Amino acid sequence: MEYSIDYNNTIKEFINNNIITNEEYNNLDMEMRNISISTGNIQINGETEYNGPKYKLKSILVPNSNYSLIKNQILKVYKLLSNAINKPKIKTIFLIGHSHLSIENYVYLSNYTSFDTINPQVSFGTDLYVYNQLKKMENIKLKTFEQTTYSVVSLVEDGNEIVEKEQTITDSIEDREYTFDLHLALLSYIFPTFKHKIQICPIWINIKSPSAISSLAKSLSQFYAKEDYFFIFSTNLTHFGKLYDFMWDDKLLPILQDNAHMQKIISEKYRNAENYDNFNSYIKTEFKEMLRNEKKKDDIMKLIQILDRHVIEAIKNKNNFEVEKLTNIVYCKEILLTLVEIIKDNRYLNIDTIGYEIIQCKMLEEMRDMNFVSLVSMVFYEIVK
Repeated sequence: MEYSIDYNNTIKEFINNNIITNEEYNNLDMEMRNISISTGNIQINGETEYNGPKYKLKSILVPNSNYSLIKNQILKVYKLLSNAINKPKIKTIFLIGHSHLSIENYVYLSNYTSFDTINPQVSFGTDLYVYNQLKKMENIKLKTFEQTTYSVVSLVEDGNEIVEKEQTITDSIEDREYTFDLHLALLSYIFPTFKHKIQICPIWINIKSPSAISSLAKSLSQFYAKEDYFFIFSTNLTHFGKLYDFMWDDKLLPILQDNAHMQKIISEKYRNAENYDNFNSYIKTEFKEMLRNEKKKDDIMKLIQILDRHVIEAIKNKNNFEVEKLTNIVYCKEILLTLVEIIKDNRYLNIDTIGYEIIQCKMLEEMRDMNFVSLVSMVFYEIVK
């Protein structure tokens, strides 16, 4: 089955989904040329031709949000992809994320064999060979998104008569998944013609079992080791607030207990806490109150930065055990665990953070509490000597 887009409605659809606007897409060329990058071993200054060390970009970790919120981060990441020496060799791109609409404990594969994009010159086929290989995995529950087929009868004019016309409609949860929409748009810019035929392999990971995630990562590692495969991991980090049903967890206490800034926030009450249980009870109450007080916004954001710094260091250290125990990343843990499991044996891999920011989510204006999501972009590459 093909996933096709009506190009007359494409821009409208992308705008309605807050992914990327027509004007933003048309300005990608200028924006990409002008942006500068300074990270680790790689320095790219605006329009200056890159003459730094050659590198192979193996994978990227990028946020899942609309373009306007992550523009500065994501342009840098895709510019790095544009300048990577392995770009011409890439034949299949893995898109790995979390399903927002299916809550069952599965690894989801796409129903579609091809995907049109916002660029009418570019479409991506689904790599069915990879899908077939993944279906051989043991200890992994795989499925495609559920589809519902139904008939709609409408009245239409036929000459001088009004007749009934029946239309069969197939509705799929996958059609409303937005995890990869922005990345398909940007990939259509990076690979703009059929001269470089690219396939994609969309995978939505909803499994929670560490052993199942390890099995999945082991299967994906065989592709990660080859130059003709590229990996995009798309997710956000901390989700904090009532909207995400996360305001505190006892397991986070050791991360914060010795932090000087957090001691300052909770001041005398922290120092006077008689024991662990009293302090833990106090801090839960304190942070719930902070989330209801706009004046405490900076303190909450500092808290999230401390937690995220811990996550980022765990990824850079390839420490899957540390990632596993962090509860502030409940919405993305399976994605990050898969990533770390895949890269942990690659000792030549450089890992750099390209961008990081925290946004306050105001999806439900009537909610009294503040809600936050943190966005990070990281690149995983090898320097070629």
